[in-house]
Amino acid sequence: MPQQVFISYSHVDDQPYGPKAQRWVQTFEQALTETLTQRVGRGRIALWRDKRRMDGATLFDELIQIELRKSDVLITVLSQGYLDSDYCRDELVWFGRDRLAHGGLQAGQRSRIVKVYRAAVDRAELRHRFDATPELAGFFDSTEGFKLFCVEGDIDRDALLHPDGMALVWQRADDLAITLKRIIDDGLSEARVPAAPGGPVVYLARTASDMANTRDLIRRELEDRQCLVLPAGDPPQDAADHADAVRRDLASAQLSIHLLGQRYGSIPEGSQESGVALQVRLALQAAHAPFTTLLWTPEGSAPPEAPLAALLEDLSAHWTHPPARAERLHGTQDLLKAQTIARLGSLAAAAATPVPAAAAADQAKLVYLICDAVDHEHTKALKQALETLGFEVTRPLREGTPDEILDEHKRCLVACDVAVILWGSVREPWVRAKLRDLQQSVGWGRASPPRVRLVLVGPPDSDSKRDFDVPAGVKVLAATELSALGPLLT
Repeated sequence: MPQQVFISYSHVDDQPYGPKAQRWVQTFEQALTETLTQRVGRGRIALWRDKRRMDGATLFDELIQIELRKSDVLITVLSQGYLDSDYCRDELVWFGRDRLAHGGLQAGQRSRIVKVYRAAVDRAELRHRFDATPELAGFFDSTEGFKLFCVEGDIDRDALLHPDGMALVWQRADDLAITLKRIIDDGLSEARVPAAPGGPVVYLARTASDMANTRDLIRRELEDRQCLVLPAGDPPQDAADHADAVRRDLASAQLSIHLLGQRYGSIPEGSQESGVALQVRLALQAAHAPFTTLLWTPEGSAPPEAPLAALLEDLSAHWTHPPARAERLHGTQDLLKAQTIARLGSLAAAAATPVPAAAAADQAKLVYLICDAVDHEHTKALKQALETLGFEVTRPLREGTPDEILDEHKRCLVACDVAVILWGSVREPWVRAKLRDLQQSVGWGRASPPRVRLVLVGPPDSDSKRDFDVPAGVKVLAATELSALGPLLT
């Protein structure tokens, strides 16, 4: 699923202009689209802008809010028309506040609000836009932006009126494409979902179209309760890949919720069952603990389509699952919400149950030394040092299918009490991904993340290693300081 970039602009700036009657925003969008294809590849980043023709009385509507929430980056096309537009101000403020409430306005060291100047604007007037929202001013004012106008002496000339204007537009579009790629990469490496969710991992199954609104309602409820909600993005089209993706996400979850209405849903290529049915089947097959499944059908709905009716009938005829493992619900959305909240409460209570001291002491002997294949050879001395300290050490598989390697990785995370991540030749996104795995291990069978979480930093040196943002509860140690390893782990 492509990452979305929202272009916020005044429609005055997309009126035909100049001797060739060109539309400035349309021209800019075309240049940026093509340079993104060259820099990033087709389909990874999608641009969105509102192309409806509006007047000053048009209200800030739900469509804009939906597209802003879907967007990872906001591009503001700055001009006098932009400063004069209350609608543009509302887009900027709504995006900024929403991002601050859901993951932040930073991606790495970069702001998710990117300024593009069609024309020079008065900075004092620009700052005035933030009088009522000072929490956004720093994110907006600290970035230089991209100037897409030509300068002749003391005169700022519109690119559409300058003989070199189009070359400038394309050059700046290329610069912007590189920046957008970095923002998206940094944002993905930090996971747009909360880095350390306070609630369980929940698999909220994809639904047929008639249940989409209800699914959105439940998703918001879960996210408000700090749950990590899976799956993310669109599923693979191929049936086997689709099933594998569902299994992986279910293995990460403590609870799965399935909304079964009237429609059977779309069928992946090469499959005999719909995605809705596939998710139900795989959820009921999942055997890891703690894991539970809720299947909900709404009261008062039209009779289900024949394939879905057959699925429901088969479930009724062969239902052997204990209530603690799976539950069928039929009723209102309020009933569904109440049962979901009750299940979340049970999971939270289980996670809060203290581990007996004797069991904790035994577990403290097991260290999972997490390393990439490129650094595996460099772990021998570290493994020896840990074993000398009395620890049992396990490392990731070096051979096997991707699923086998992932399953073993999850088992090791569940079993260990101490997790050591070796940061050697790998890049920072790999390290952050492993730190997220430590948090998600709660959904794979742990009551809490590993007691000790350590990042061991080795050569080669890099800027990211020197200025690493250390998550709460994680310790960082240089590989040259192994003498301090024992006290840290015990």
